[in-house]
Amino acid sequence: MFEYHLRCALHKSLRRPWLASTLILIIGLGAAACMTTLSVLRAATRDPMPGLSQLMYAPSIMSRGQAAATLAAAQGLVDHATAMRLLTPARNVRVLADYAISGIALPQRPGTHPTAIYGHAVSTGFFSMLHVPLVFGGAWSAADEDRGDLLVVISEKLNNRIFGGRNSVGETLRYNDSTLRVVGVMGEWEPSPRFYDVNVGNGYPGTDEDFFVPFASALANEFSSSGTVSCVEAPRGGGLHALIDSRCLWISVIAETQDKDAIGALSEVLDSTVKGTSADGTADSERSGTMIPLSALLERKNIVPAGTHASVVVAIALFLGCLITAASLMLSNYLGRTTELGLRRALGAKRQDILGMLLVESALIGILGGLIGVALTLAGVAAVHRLLPSGPAELATFQFGALVLTMLGTLVATVLAGCYPAMTASRVLPYAAIKQG
Repeated sequence: MFEYHLRCALHKSLRRPWLASTLILIIGLGAAACMTTLSVLRAATRDPMPGLSQLMYAPSIMSRGQAAATLAAAQGLVDHATAMRLLTPARNVRVLADYAISGIALPQRPGTHPTAIYGHAVSTGFFSMLHVPLVFGGAWSAADEDRGDLLVVISEKLNNRIFGGRNSVGETLRYNDSTLRVVGVMGEWEPSPRFYDVNVGNGYPGTDEDFFVPFASALANEFSSSGTVSCVEAPRGGGLHALIDSRCLWISVIAETQDKDAIGALSEVLDSTVKGTSADGTADSERSGTMIPLSALLERKNIVPAGTHASVVVAIALFLGCLITAASLMLSNYLGRTTELGLRRALGAKRQDILGMLLVESALIGILGGLIGVALTLAGVAAVHRLLPSGPAELATFQFGALVLTMLGTLVATVLAGCYPAMTASRVLPYAAIKQG
């Protein structure tokens, strides 16, 4: 029976190609608009560290004075003195500090050229706390960092460029005017957004992480910051030492703990440090600091592109509008076939047979509309890559699971939209339809 209904649906579609094409295009456009915006939202709001993000916190420094706007724009960052206080070992909590650096890696092999590299100076424990995979070697120890050793963990891509992909542990890397000893090679690891430094490109900096060096060693050797530096008052002097002595916010801090009391104690340390003391010995009561969940930091930094949530609502409304329009066209089409349907009833077709035939027609429209929707969604994702900033746009992809979801969703939605027109048309009385015909 299904095969018979399918042949009838194809026959009717071929007899009215313009109507069928209009219905298919309407369904496809609605599905494409909905799936494109949902793919962008899913990419922009995905958890950068599944299972761990809810245990992570970042500093938030606010002010009621003239520095309010400056401090609000630098959420997640602290000055050097505050970072040192937060890094002090505490019970039941792990704290990381980092800042962005960049420079030139000099060639190590004949035929290679100097290359610009981007990375971070990170405190001990970065690799274990964030579960960074290492394909060769390992991370440095706290003792290595305390000694100020110039060590580096490089990415697999940089290892391929500089060392030809071999195990480069023990080799040296010329970085600007310094010589770094390779202790590890990092595997593929690129959390998105880059939550440990969301102030660089709002977490989507558009560059790969090429290398990591010890935080203390980078400070001792004056590896300049290439990230965000937010100052209420300009540093006195130049160079990294002036930045270290200032109250400028430029160091990113992430804490991990399951102990609410521990994060509360860390908030108190942060608050007392950011208040500090002024020249006359009084505390800066305008400033306050607290540790906030990582999810709150991502929200405050507007990681999701502005208008994305509203776009999803509009896209879903458009899809529903397309379904209503399609249902109206199907109702008009089915009611215009009362003579045919009545004749079928007179020849012995039951009401459920008529209903089944019309629903199969709706399903055929849904399947073809879903195919058009997939094609238009692929075009929409390609357009997103051109229109949105490169970081979040690159995360917007249309995978096989989304393809299946689009097809099933469009099929189910179209069949549901066709239920009322089909039920209405199936109620036609044989004698009345034949008399009318």
